[in-house]
Amino acid sequence: MKNIKSKGYILVHEHLFNLYPYSKTEENTKYVLKLLDKVAKYDIDYIVDLTPYANLNKYLDIIDNSPVEIICCIGFYCGRQVKESDKRKTVEELYQSLRNKYIKGISSRKIKPGIIKIATNSRNQLKDYECRFINAAIKLSNEFNLPIAFHCPNNTYNHFCELLKMGVNPRLLMICHYEKQYNKLSSEQFVSEALTIANSGSFLQINDFGTAPKSKKTKVIMKFVESLIIEGYTQNVLLSSDCNWKWKNGSPCLNQANLNLGYNYLFEYTIPLLQSIGISSRDITNILQNNPRRLLNIIS
Repeated sequence: MKNIKSKGYILVHEHLFNLYPYSKTEENTKYVLKLLDKVAKYDIDYIVDLTPYANLNKYLDIIDNSPVEIICCIGFYCGRQVKESDKRKTVEELYQSLRNKYIKGISSRKIKPGIIKIATNSRNQLKDYECRFINAAIKLSNEFNLPIAFHCPNNTYNHFCELLKMGVNPRLLMICHYEKQYNKLSSEQFVSEALTIANSGSFLQINDFGTAPKSKKTKVIMKFVESLIIEGYTQNVLLSSDCNWKWKNGSPCLNQANLNLGYNYLFEYTIPLLQSIGISSRDITNILQNNPRRLLNIIS
C-alpha cells in the first residue's frame, strides 16, 4: 500500500527496464529518462514497469532520476525465460521463492514490488508447470493483497476462467492486452467475454489502438471501449501505452505499434481519439486515476 499527495494519472502497463548492451548503459539511461520527461508533463504520478526478469541494479540511475515514481514488479514469463530446473519445482517451492523476493525487496535497494506479473503465450490449456507458477503467484497475491497483471494474448477467456478456479481474487486481476482478441473472435464474442470478465470485478487493460485513426483496428477497439462504458463498466477499464524497445545496431528502436511516441502514445493518439467519439473527461479521469488506484491499493 502506498500513500501519495497528489492525484495524477497512473500508467499501469509499461516497460522501463528493457535489455540493453552493457556498453550502452549511459546512453540507455539518458534515453529512458528523456522518454519519461516527455510523458511527465501529463501529470503522471506513477508508472508501472511490468518487466519481471529485470536486474534492477542495472537501472538504479533511472529509478533515482525519474520524474515520476516507478512501481516495480515480480513474477515471470512462462517459456524461454523459465529455467528448466524451475519448471520442476512444486507450488510451495515457487511460492516461497516469490514470497522471499517480495518480503526482502528487489535489488540492493530492497525495492518493494507493487504488482505480480504473469505471462503465458499458451494457445490451448495452460501447461502443468505454468499452473504451478500461477498457483504460487495467486497464493502470494491473496496473502498480501497484491494485484496480478496477467499477460495472456491467446485463449484469454479460458485462461481467465482457469485462474478463477485456482482461487485468484478477480478484483486484484488485470487482464493485459485484451484488445489482442479483436481479430481472433467474432465481434459478439469479443465483447461478451469482456463483459463477463468485467462483471467478475477484474480489470481489462487495453493499450494498442492501432496507428491510423480510420483503420479497422482503431475503429473496432474504440467502439469496444465505448461499449464497456455504455454497459456501465468504466470502473473495469485500464489504459496504458505498453512502451517498449529493443537495441539494434547500437541504438534503441521503439515498438512501431505505438507510432514511436513511447509512453506518450496514450496521450497523443489514444485519448484524443476517445474524446472524438464522445468519451467524457470524467470517464478518462476514472480510467487513468481512480481505477489504477483501486487495482494497486493506493491511498491518496
